[in-house]
Formats: sequence, C-alpha cells, structure tokens
Amino acid sequence: MRRFAALLSCMIFATSVSAQPTPVRDLLGMVPGEMGVVIAVSDLKASWQRYEQSPWVTILNESILGLKLQQSPELARLKKLEGELKKHLDLDWPTLRDEILGQAVVLAYRPASPENVGVEQGLFLVRVPNPKLLATVLERVNDLQIKAGEVKSVQPVKHSGGTYHKRTLVKDQEPQFYLLEDDLFAFSNKEAPLQHVLNRKQTKSLVREHFEKTGADRAAVALWVNPRLLDHDLEKPSKLPWMQNFLAIWKGVDGVLLTGNVDKQLEVRLTLVAQPANLPEPIRVRFLKPLVRSELWSKFPADSILTVAWKASLERTFETWFTATQRQEMDQSWKQSLGALVGLELGRDILPNLGPDVGLAVFPAEKTENMPQAVFALAAASLPAGTPVDQALVDGLRMVAPLGLLEVNRKLKDPIRLKSMQQGAVKVHFLEQDAFFPAGTQPAFALKDGYFLLATSPEGIARFGVRKATPAVGDEAPLLRFSAQELLPVLKQHRAALVGFLASRTNSAGIDASLDNVNAVLDLFGHLELSESQRPEHFSWTLRIHPVPAKK
Repeated sequence: MRRFAALLSCMIFATSVSAQPTPVRDLLGMVPGEMGVVIAVSDLKASWQRYEQSPWVTILNESILGLKLQQSPELARLKKLEGELKKHLDLDWPTLRDEILGQAVVLAYRPASPENVGVEQGLFLVRVPNPKLLATVLERVNDLQIKAGEVKSVQPVKHSGGTYHKRTLVKDQEPQFYLLEDDLFAFSNKEAPLQHVLNRKQTKSLVREHFEKTGADRAAVALWVNPRLLDHDLEKPSKLPWMQNFLAIWKGVDGVLLTGNVDKQLEVRLTLVAQPANLPEPIRVRFLKPLVRSELWSKFPADSILTVAWKASLERTFETWFTATQRQEMDQSWKQSLGALVGLELGRDILPNLGPDVGLAVFPAEKTENMPQAVFALAAASLPAGTPVDQALVDGLRMVAPLGLLEVNRKLKDPIRLKSMQQGAVKVHFLEQDAFFPAGTQPAFALKDGYFLLATSPEGIARFGVRKATPAVGDEAPLLRFSAQELLPVLKQHRAALVGFLASRTNSAGIDASLDNVNAVLDLFGHLELSESQRPEHFSWTLRIHPVPAKK
C-alpha cells in the first residue's frame, strides 16, 4: 500500500529537472487547438525514482498521517485494483509505470460550451517505452470486453496512410477510438482527434507555446487551463464591487499552468501567461516592473512562525480594483470619518505616502507562558509637509483609541488604559489591563525605521529591526514563510487554553482529536515558503515545502 501513497504524492508533485527537449513536447504538438484543459506527465519512471530517494518517503511512512493513509479504504481499493490488473492483464503497477506510462503522457479535454452543448472531446496520448507490451494488453482488454458483452466489435479504420481502431460499445453508447503506431498510443471518445494525430500536423499551438515558454513541458505533472473556459460564468452579473476590474484583468490572461516538483523539497508553481499589452494599465506596469524583495524580510524576527511581506503600491491597487465611482465614494466616506480627524484626503494624501513595503509577522514570545506575539508593518512617509502621513496615523489612533474604550471600560472594574513608553528613540503607545487581555498582550503602535507598526505588545515593536536576511531564491521575491517547527512547541504550551477557547465557541466533542490531526500534519514538514517571479509574458507563484531537518 505504500506504493500507492507514494503514487499519490509523486503524481501531484513530481517533475523532471532536465533542461533538454522532452518527449511530452512532441505530444503537445499533436493536441488540437480547441482543447481547454491539458495534463502532461513526463518521465514518470525517473520521477518515481527521485521520489523514492527523497526524504519525504521516510517522513510520510513514519508519520501518524502516513500510517492512517496506509490503512485507509481508498488505498485498499487501489490495492484491489492492482490485483485485478495482475489477474486479468498480467500487469502490475511497476510494469504499467515503467513500460507503458514511463516516457510521456498527455491528456487533453474540451468541455461542452454554450455554443456546443453536450459536445465533449477527450484525447489521451502516450509515448510508450514498450509498444509490444501495450499491444498485448490492448488485445487482452478487447477480448475480455467482447466476451463480457461490453464491446460489440473492434474494427480498423484507414486515414492519412495510418490506421486507428473503432470500438463499438453496446447499449447505444458512443464508440471509442484508439491507435498504436510505433511508440505512439492515442485514445479518444471522438474520431476527429485521432484523425488530427494521424495528419501529423505538428503546429506550435497555444498550449504547446505556453508549456515551452514556462518550462512546464519538463514537468512530470503539469496542468494547463484555457482561461476562456470560464469567461461565460465570470461575465454573469455580480454585486462584487471589484468584479468589473477583475474581468478586465482576467481577459488579458492567455493561459494558466500548475506544475510541481519533488526532491529534497516539494515544489508547486502556479503561472499566469499574458500579453502585457492586453492587461489594464496598472497591472501592465506591475507585470513589466522588475521584482524587488521587500526590506521587511530583514526586519521581522528570524524565528517567526509566520512571515508575510511584499511590495505593493496601495495607490495603484486602489486604482486597479475599484472603479472611479467607487473610489469617489470611498474618498467621501473617509472625509466624513477619520479624514476629518487627521486633516488628510485618502486618495490625494494617504495612499501615495503609504507602502510599498507591507507585512505581518507572528513569532513566539520571549516568555513561553505568554501568547505568541505579532507585528504588522506598513511603510509610511513623513509627507506631505506640515501634516505627515506617518505621524497622522499615530495621532489618529491616539484620538480614536480612548473613544473606542469608553463602552468597554464601563463594564470593567479596572479600566483599560492607554499608556506610552520609550524604546530608545522610539515612542511606543500601548493598552494595558492584565485581567482583560491574554498573557503577554498589550496592543501597541509606534513609528519605527520609516514604518507604522501595530503589534500585540511593546515586545513586538522592540523585536522589529535589522537582522540577517534569508537568502533569495534565484530571481524570486519572497512573499510568505511559515514554520511548522516553530508553531508546534507553541501549540503544546498553550494547548489547554486553545481547547478551552474552541470549546466555548463550538461543540467540544472531537477538539482533542482535531488538534492531534493538526500536529500530525505539522510533523510532516519543517517550513514552507511562497515566492513570486516574472518574465516578460508570464508571472509565477511558487510554493516550496521543506522537510524537517535531519537530527544530527
């Protein structure tokens, strides 16, 4: 059963690392241009070997989750299926993997559309390492199904100097078509895709171009989706205020790809392919502008459980996701509320002077009995002259906080107080009431190193500062880092409080078991990272999951 657990992981994450042209590229050239979804699998045999040599096999097999997976009914059914294949076709998983599917596989699908209701097409292409074995398997399948009364006949059909076969099924079911020529196998529910393959029209179609441009043709598992499949549903009327602008962006996207990798780390990459000229101006600028790593990666604590940081123009984001009318309404709402207090306009003064660096970090408290600490950081300029935005944010909070506390303090014997303290040259404002807030929590805010900070306590402000930055990965800019190994001891330390909190808000039955399952998942890996990268015509987000470091 462990083979099936490994199959599940390998099919999702495995990829070939070769930079040379791959057999899957030739198969992609045979895919008709109207297909909407394409899945490509390359060099499954080599990918499987890399998976078996990776640390993930041991981690999965020795984990609680792995043991449960090995005992699951789904894997029992897969084992039964392998037994049926061996019994009727003399075919086991290693043989199927290495001798039939091991070189290259492409699965293409065209769903029905409003213009072609009920017309679906599928095409399955394989470069077969052992064509003679597959020919024997196909003959056995046909014989078994004919004897079982599932197939009426299998007849050869000539086309363009080649031959494919038509399988006529019983009970008015649609026929099936397949061909096996040299090491090429093709199967479809329609005749036209098979004829297209036999016509030998190797064209540089959109799907093949996208695979080559992004390197997805070298992935053992890659998924390509034509965005136009979703246009009809997305164009339906929506009450979401940002939907109109989202559609303008979406229609500029030509393709969506998802690929993966497994080796010493698991890697999944999502890529959007687009012509920058077809994108709205704010997005086009973002697409063409070189990526820059946020300075916050050198300011947040190195032992953070969670770090999120990126560069984003708030002014451009405001223009991208909201219409002119919506922006005017938000400006007016601001003027009638906080704008009246700080004397600054949202669009003219506030947004141009905030960012581009913005981020959040959550990290263990210095005292383990205290709750984890968090700090939110937003770059804020000392502009415009006379009424700088950074100081206006602090002054605004100092005015609003006491007003917000009036109602809360009426119910408390010891009121929450707004206090201030100095941390060197930094003045920190914080709320204090030990009985009301969780241990170690004193909500705080301050200006420090050109940033407006909101934190769970003055400790969060103090720990924000210069540290050694994590190394960059190629030309990528990091967006997120999550450390399971930093979180696990915190969950253990505060488990009783967490159980009590959850029990007060939901059914207490099963909470302990759920937390055990969470711990089992966290035990599988050390940390994960999310980063972004870009090229002139595509933009990617990459998720990497690292195993728990080996014990020395």
